[in-house]
Amino acid sequence: MSQPPRPGFQPPKEEAAIPLEPSIAKARFSYVRANLDKILAMKAQGKSKEEIEKEYPRFIGDYPSLFKMIMNKDGYNEGSLKTMLAMLEKMGSGDLTQHQASAIVGERLSDVYIKPKIPEMERKEEPQ
Repeated sequence: MSQPPRPGFQPPKEEAAIPLEPSIAKARFSYVRANLDKILAMKAQGKSKEEIEKEYPRFIGDYPSLFKMIMNKDGYNEGSLKTMLAMLEKMGSGDLTQHQASAIVGERLSDVYIKPKIPEMERKEEPQ
């Protein structure tokens, strides 16, 4: 259970996200999709992480968390990745705003990671 904030506490103000123009979202989608396809193909061919890192240092520098995720030995949630890429693509075509895409991705992540835990959490909170 979380504690109430102490009197006078002011949470830090969040900076607003820099709006992502459709042309930039479109270019970013193309860049990410092309590099992911190549990296995943190399991984499927049995190439080592080090070999892939030598081939795609710029992409890995731009998206280190994404690279780490797809290289995870235990795998990753392909559905969540596809959702994020689809939202970036829709932003690029002007079908969605950044805010709308963010809300959809957040809902998807909640459905996948949080909602399945709720029954488990409720059982733990029940008085014995």
